[in-house]
Amino acid sequence: MSVAETERKLVSVICEHYLSGSPDKLTIVGVSKKVGISRQAFHKNYIHLKPYINGQLRVDELLLREGVDTAKIIVEYQRLVRELQAEIENIRSSQAKDFKHFESTVLTSLMNGDFLMHRAAQLTTALKQKSLHNEILKIKLLEREVDAVLTEESAPKIPEPAIHPLHTCEKLKPDMVGVISKISRDQDSEDYLKRKKQAIDAMRNKLLKILRQGNIRVVIFQERYLCSFDKFCERLMVGALESVVAVNLPLAFRQELKVFVSGLVGARPLELFVPFCESEAIINAQRAFLFCQVPGFEFKDFNRESLPTIYDGFDRVTVFKVALGD
Repeated sequence: MSVAETERKLVSVICEHYLSGSPDKLTIVGVSKKVGISRQAFHKNYIHLKPYINGQLRVDELLLREGVDTAKIIVEYQRLVRELQAEIENIRSSQAKDFKHFESTVLTSLMNGDFLMHRAAQLTTALKQKSLHNEILKIKLLEREVDAVLTEESAPKIPEPAIHPLHTCEKLKPDMVGVISKISRDQDSEDYLKRKKQAIDAMRNKLLKILRQGNIRVVIFQERYLCSFDKFCERLMVGALESVVAVNLPLAFRQELKVFVSGLVGARPLELFVPFCESEAIINAQRAFLFCQVPGFEFKDFNRESLPTIYDGFDRVTVFKVALGD
């Protein structure tokens, strides 16, 4: 079984557990056993899935990547919401019973004055505990409702009003014109990748020169050949409170991203924006219209590689949905 096939099985096991609503805790050993691999093999090849197993990351990304029906996800969230509502009602009803029981048992052994003082202290403590628990349940209920809405919409969109006039966006793009022109003539993929790396290294050197001037907000746009980088920059500057350097980075593999951002001293914060589209029809249309000269093997690399996460060296990672015409 290939590494990619095994990863798909691992992702499937994680998603199935999440959708089942099981209270049992997922473990690396348990997931590995279901897929038929050892714990050592998991740590060697699939450690990037660990945050989804131990609960550090939500599995929304995996659900979307697996193409799980959003209606099924919403139904599961609604079930969890109903369970939380039922628990709140049980707590409310038990409060009234506790108060009646307390009053009937204490009156027989205490004088009226002592009873009132004792009852006030006990009820104050109990009510504080109940109120705190109720607030926690309300927060959980609100989080479930928000998650259900976000899952239904798949991913947030960047707003589109006019650009704030007081701040600038300096764009950095690798010079790929000559690189693409050459591969269209000789079809030499190895030479293409070599020249592409040289163009990206030259762009990184420009970024390092800018960062020597002081701390600045740096936004990395992962060029997945899905939407216009210029339109993204326009939306990025809507309501911006500071200037920003936007970097167009056509690297598919997460390890390559880590190498690029390492040593970017002064990039504070360092953010990554990742375009995403679940519609194959829209993906093909966007690439045919905007990126028709890019060699096809570039698209395959992005289709295979999993989406980057905050563990790849960024202060913030934003995945946004791409629509036709973006």
